[in-house]
Amino acid sequence: MRQRVPCFGRAPRRLLAALSLLATIGLIPSAARADSAPASATASGTVLQTNLVSDLPGVAAMTDGNLVNAWGISESPTSPFWISDNGAGVSTLYQVPGAGSTPVSISPLVVSIPTPVSLTGGTPTGTVFNLGGAAGAFPITGPNKADQTTTSPAVFLFATEDGTIVGWNPGIDPSGKFDGPGGVSTHAVIAVNHSGNNFTNPDPTQQTGAVYKGVAVETSSAPIIPADADSTALLYASNFRAGTVEVYDAKFNPVTVLPAGAFRDPRLPAHYAPFNVQVLSGKVYVTYARQNATGHDDVAGPHRGFVDVFNPDGSPGLPNGKVRLISRGPLDSPWGLAIAPTGFAKLSAPRNDPVLLVGNFGNGFINAFDATTGTPLGQLKDPDGEPIQIDGLWALKVGNNAAGGAADTVYFTAGPFGESHGLFGSLSTAAPGSPEGPAEAQWVRANLDVVQLDLQHLIDDSSSGASADTIRQDVQTLDADSQQLFGVERAFAHDTRADAAR
Repeated sequence: MRQRVPCFGRAPRRLLAALSLLATIGLIPSAARADSAPASATASGTVLQTNLVSDLPGVAAMTDGNLVNAWGISESPTSPFWISDNGAGVSTLYQVPGAGSTPVSISPLVVSIPTPVSLTGGTPTGTVFNLGGAAGAFPITGPNKADQTTTSPAVFLFATEDGTIVGWNPGIDPSGKFDGPGGVSTHAVIAVNHSGNNFTNPDPTQQTGAVYKGVAVETSSAPIIPADADSTALLYASNFRAGTVEVYDAKFNPVTVLPAGAFRDPRLPAHYAPFNVQVLSGKVYVTYARQNATGHDDVAGPHRGFVDVFNPDGSPGLPNGKVRLISRGPLDSPWGLAIAPTGFAKLSAPRNDPVLLVGNFGNGFINAFDATTGTPLGQLKDPDGEPIQIDGLWALKVGNNAAGGAADTVYFTAGPFGESHGLFGSLSTAAPGSPEGPAEAQWVRANLDVVQLDLQHLIDDSSSGASADTIRQDVQTLDADSQQLFGVERAFAHDTRADAAR
């Protein structure tokens, strides 16, 4: 599906006039987008996309203004989905019952993610349920309801682009309010602070603090690192700026005694860094993307990405001492990872190996691979045979068959329109040629809505006497989003005609 997300009906007259003007002066090309991968005619890989929640009205079944740049997804074996809202500085919860078509619901609990200088305004990325919490792993400290300092294990953990690792426990609230449902905490607590000068130097080119993009946890009945008695639980954080995978034991102490070359890829090209880290089936998977000049963000592009596999102690996780599972190919700033449910989209690998789904943040495509050999198995595609393409795609997560979705379904998050909006949805197995559902039309609506917002912003800035640089930036944003709108509309019109001809 060629996406960026959608409004039914005609555009307002002033919008059409503005778009006509942009086309006249050459800001909108007449050719349709040509960056999508070719459609496949095979039956495997076919899924139905369903948009569950968005901050844009009409784009999904539910609207939540907090869902801005929806990034990581976590859940316990029974909990709702916990989502990192990077653009809103919070985590929101969505209940998606695992049985049938029961509708999604929004939890009233909203957890604020702190920065080193404030209880709110953090930038959460990856998130993970604390599997070691029952054994006391990853404790956080703060005031309880009696206003006494207490220490308890975090229930959910978050990485942030601020350079912190934070945890949430219902009985610890640094604000002292405990104003969540049932009197639980609505604030997370910083457990690791490696922000460095990220908050003291306003020049991003001179900032040197950590930038965490992903986080994962592994547990074991025996220490994973023999020299560290507290390594029965390990936390892994991908520090994109430093180009490292950091490892912490159950007490949040950095693990320094690791095997030689742990979490290192000697074949990794310069300027590539760990973008995400996840523990899947007992192995630590690391995705890599190309860094920009400041090391804060990725530089997307075709073939820009790698996926490595390590053992929990950082040693090579593949046969013959190798770590590289996937090199370049269809990768484009890969971030989302999931082991597909058995039979998902009728995908299968030789020898019944697990199927690894890899989501590209760069171009929004989702590719399938043999999780053991890295052999490509194709792309996920919609019932019309076109590749699923989700603008700003971040996480992929299989449901827990409880309050966190169906166990045969893969759920996703995205930060469309340059990470300025959010989308949470599902991908379920479908038959080729079956009805597509409203997702593609909703995507048209989202694009039109965003262009209207861009235009209104330009009008407001022009009326208020904004600077030439501001007006220029407004025009560039309107131009980019208008180009995408026209491509999305063409694709939707083409699909609609094709469906009608069947």
